[in-house]
Amino acid sequence: MKLYILHTNDIHSNYESFSKIVSKIKELKDENTIILDAGDFADFKRLELQGTDGVAAIELLEYAGYDAIAVGNNETFNGYDTLVNMATKSKVPFLSCIF
Repeated sequence: MKLYILHTNDIHSNYESFSKIVSKIKELKDENTIILDAGDFADFKRLELQGTDGVAAIELLEYAGYDAIAVGNNETFNGYDTLVNMATKSKVPFLSCIF
């Protein structure tokens, strides 16, 4: 079996072209494909994220069919409580490591 990994990274809340990414994901994803974000998806420069404590970003990733999200430094810009809020409300698992 072959496993395919599609990933995004460093989107930095530039969601204007995200529909193109979603279209490509819908085109390519099958049972052998996982979709990952490698971090810095949400950096809180957008009012939509500030007003929803980041949940708007999570909803975009859920809709697009992501399988997991890595936590980048930008996801922490609004503080630890906001990150916890995003992670607990997400249907997509958050990946991180603590050393």
